[in-house]
Amino acid sequence: MTGSSALVAVDVTGDPVTIPAHPPLVSGALWVEARPDLDRLHVLAGDLLGALGKRRDIAGKGRNQQDDVRHAIAWVTAHDVEHLVVTEAQRLHPIILTGLMRLAAEIGARLWLLHRPPRSDAFVRALSRRGATTAELTEVPHPVAVPVLDPVPAADLPAVPADEFLTFRAACARTLPAGDAARADVHFLDTARRCDGALGDHGASRHTVADLLHRILNTAPGDAQLTVEVRALQAAAWHYDLYVKVDMARLLHSEERPRIPAADADAALVAYRQPHRAITVALTRDGHGLEDVGAVRIGDASPDGGTLTIVDGAVRVGPHTARAVRAQRHLRLAQGAGTDELLLPHTPKALAKALTEAASDLGIHVFGRRAERTRDHTEGALRALGVTVEALP
Repeated sequence: MTGSSALVAVDVTGDPVTIPAHPPLVSGALWVEARPDLDRLHVLAGDLLGALGKRRDIAGKGRNQQDDVRHAIAWVTAHDVEHLVVTEAQRLHPIILTGLMRLAAEIGARLWLLHRPPRSDAFVRALSRRGATTAELTEVPHPVAVPVLDPVPAADLPAVPADEFLTFRAACARTLPAGDAARADVHFLDTARRCDGALGDHGASRHTVADLLHRILNTAPGDAQLTVEVRALQAAAWHYDLYVKVDMARLLHSEERPRIPAADADAALVAYRQPHRAITVALTRDGHGLEDVGAVRIGDASPDGGTLTIVDGAVRVGPHTARAVRAQRHLRLAQGAGTDELLLPHTPKALAKALTEAASDLGIHVFGRRAERTRDHTEGALRALGVTVEALP
């Protein structure tokens, strides 16, 4: 390659060019084809968003076309993309090329234009005026996959008896093979300790029980794991003079029981072009109410987007949502917001709508007290799951 210009022209005459597959957590380079008769930069920006997995057929595709340009800049920056590669670049009008160069400059990426005949004189002159250097097709960078840690595996538990919590451990020891009973008991005791700590730290109340139950449900455990963890929660609450009555059959078959594991939900939320949607769903699934979600400030996000400081401590989000945090931070700072201002400048109603649309768009259901709007929904949320909480005399 000659020179070090931010604009690189690659003559691919006679060479077949195939846009490489973009991994979900793409980095390094992003490829997109210039459409025929392209006359608006926002269309090309929308194609960049499409290459990052954003869908046009779900909520958030507004009428403000410049939003696509802003969102493209924010998302591509969040993915640490250093090279934008445009195939069939001979289709670009000089005005669109100027806008594309500005977009690449805002991202801090080098722009590669792969072109072939027929090339207009205007296109050739535009390359010359903008100081384009040249390169070979073999020099064009390709997308790179960011490695993702495997999600925490589900507990390897056998089918367990349906006994109530007071006799549950004894029933497991009596009916299960020794190895299976031991695994179930270890998981029971670990869960009971966590629940005991939460009840001691946050108070033995319906609110705490509801939060613990939703945290258990949010991991989308299998029936056996869910049964063991719920029985452990009941046992922990009993020691704080709370009787948690559970209709286990109703809970296991409840429509409000999350079925999508956190890692799968994190990946599915990539489809949204508006990053606040993924952040809202992720934090709500983690057990935080909309009031707390809306109070997160820009400075509460770590530089890599992977951790958010919320009212009751630090929250780790999945790798895809971490990109959404970085994109949202970029959008807010570009608007002139300071680090002490809100990361999600949306009303509780707008955030609640994002939860509703995630259910209809992607099948990611977020229910209960975590999504409360103007009043406490604890009692109704528990009752819908077949759970009631009574204080012992």
